[in-house]
Amino acid sequence: EQAAEHLQPEPVDWRVKLSERVRVATRTTGVGLWEWNLVHRTFSWDERTYELFGLTPGDEKLDLSVIFRCVHPQDRMRLAEELQRASSGLTELDVKFRVPASSGRVRHLHAQAELIDRGGGMSFRLVGTLRDVTATHRLSEALAEERERLQVTLNSIGDAVIATDVDSVVTFFNPPAAAMTGWSAKEAVGRPL
Repeated sequence: EQAAEHLQPEPVDWRVKLSERVRVATRTTGVGLWEWNLVHRTFSWDERTYELFGLTPGDEKLDLSVIFRCVHPQDRMRLAEELQRASSGLTELDVKFRVPASSGRVRHLHAQAELIDRGGGMSFRLVGTLRDVTATHRLSEALAEERERLQVTLNSIGDAVIATDVDSVVTFFNPPAAAMTGWSAKEAVGRPL
């Protein structure tokens, strides 16, 4: 019993533990955290969010004008609309947009957030995350280009090609296959082989 008394855990401040866990999670995943105060129309960001926007902490007071200055001009209107919808409580924020980097390259970011209220239905903060999804975006583009090249090749060769999924349902039917079977691709795709 005396040994057990010495092994009793010390009282834990769960707020400190939670803060430590969030700090480790955001650092290891590269996620930025941010908050938009809807009453004062100001933002607070962690260092990673500044970094993702290409800014240095403390450069200037954060507000919507700073954010929109950083965002690619073609994405500003869509981001403004999504922020408006989320801050009005119509939907959670889930938007991707581009930020031109100082290197001349473009960074693709993904922002997600929830509206937090202080009780009684009075919303006053939008709290969210920001991730760099540039690598995923580039991979998706490369995959789409490769798929298009394959599609062109399969449509232009003289051999009949019919592709199916694992359930033997036709997913691709090129023109020589249509000529050979008398079926159009529109008729064949989606049917059992």
